[in-house]
Amino acid sequence: MVTFSVPHDKLGEDIAAAVVLNDGAALEEKELQSFVAERLADFKVPRVILFVDEIPKGRNRQAGANRACGKARPCRIMMR
Repeated sequence: MVTFSVPHDKLGEDIAAAVVLNDGAALEEKELQSFVAERLADFKVPRVILFVDEIPKGRNRQAGANRACGKARPCRIMMR
């Protein structure tokens, strides 16, 4: 999982997450948000969760949030 900011009309920024599921795994956006909400403060729970096939890595082999959100597909469209 990689987290990154997305624009928000009133607050300026909000939290989003790009998630890679294991093969054969199925997960709804709301299920993941509920799981995270039980463990983190409300303001840390991603409001947008995108399911991607992989988290892109740069030349230094670190995950890139900017590249991840560019390749992400909303979970409402891509359900595994």
